[in-house]
Amino acid sequence: HILARTVNATVAVWTAFGMNASQIVLEYFHSTYKPQYPSWTWLSSAQTLTFFGLGVADAALRCRGGLDPALLSPVVFSVLLATACLSVAVGMPFTKQLTQHRVSDEVRQSDGFHRLTVVLAVFWMGLFATAAGCAWAAYAVQNDESLAHAVHAVVGTALPLAVMAGGVLATPVIGKALKAKYGVKGIADVEPEKDDSGEEEAENANDNDQDTEAYASNLV
Repeated sequence: HILARTVNATVAVWTAFGMNASQIVLEYFHSTYKPQYPSWTWLSSAQTLTFFGLGVADAALRCRGGLDPALLSPVVFSVLLATACLSVAVGMPFTKQLTQHRVSDEVRQSDGFHRLTVVLAVFWMGLFATAAGCAWAAYAVQNDESLAHAVHAVVGTALPLAVMAGGVLATPVIGKALKAKYGVKGIADVEPEKDDSGEEEAENANDNDQDTEAYASNLV
């Protein structure tokens, strides 16, 4: 949004497309040697397709001056909201993809973990809806010169960024509470199994020593 305002929509759209496309490539290759990570994610895929579509629309509207930069934020936040809703509707919350590497396979398949990720997804759906509402409100009054600057600065830019930042800070706190509620244990919370092989070997060696001493005393 800031890049679109300071430079132009074309540069902003294709820069965002390149960043998200690179993220998709990194996710895929990361998953090839760390299978616990997803090979793709809802949000990266949705944003890549969105920015590609916006880039094509910008090129098609070039004769009319190109894409309106004020449309970028409303469209992107709306797509994020729709993507989050779709991921929950099909039973694969986007939050599950982003957190599955933190738990074991057994926990990943549990109902508690699924419920936790659904609640987190719904929480972020509310954040995306709030940010989208702010962005659309700013877009609606852009032709009103008396309101445009203040609304775009506060409602169209500052509030969505504050909402996203607040969500990032609140998610770990909410996640911790949900882990306790649903009994979900992360990898760091699972105590490793105690290896008693060393103790057993020491006990066996001690028994052997005692047997040897007893045999020697009998000889004497």
